Amino acid sequence: MPNGNSAVAVFATHSDAERARRELEHRGIDSETLSVIGKCYHNDERPVDLHAGGAGLYNIGISPKSIMMYEAAIKADRFLLVAHGAAVEVVRASDILEGSQPLVLTLHAAEFEAAEAVA
Repeated sequence: MPNGNSAVAVFATHSDAERARRELEHRGIDSETLSVIGKCYHNDERPVDLHAGGAGLYNIGISPKSIMMYEAAIKADRFLLVAHGAAVEVVRASDILEGSQPLVLTLHAAEFEAAEAVA
C-alpha cells in the first residue's frame, strides 16, 4: 500500500463539504491537495464515481478497510472532503476541519500508523 498522509472528513451535505473546503483554502491549505468526493458529484467537470473515488483514496495511502467505510458514507449520500500531502499540512488541515463539525474526521498519517503498528 502506498505511504501517504491524509485527513478525511465526512459531511452530511455537499454545501457543508464545500464550506469546509473554502475555509481550508482561506487558512492557507493548497487547493491542489483537497478533494470533495460524493455520489454523482462533478469536480471541475470531472465526474468522480464510487470506484474511482475508492481507487483515488487507496492511491493516497488510505487502507482498504477505511475505504469501505467511506464508500458506505458516499452510498448514504454523504460527502467526503480529503486533504492529503505532507504530514504537518495534513495535521493542520485536520485541526481546521474539526471546527467545521464533520460527521466523522479521520487522520490517516503514515508516520502515525507505522508507530501504532509497532506499539
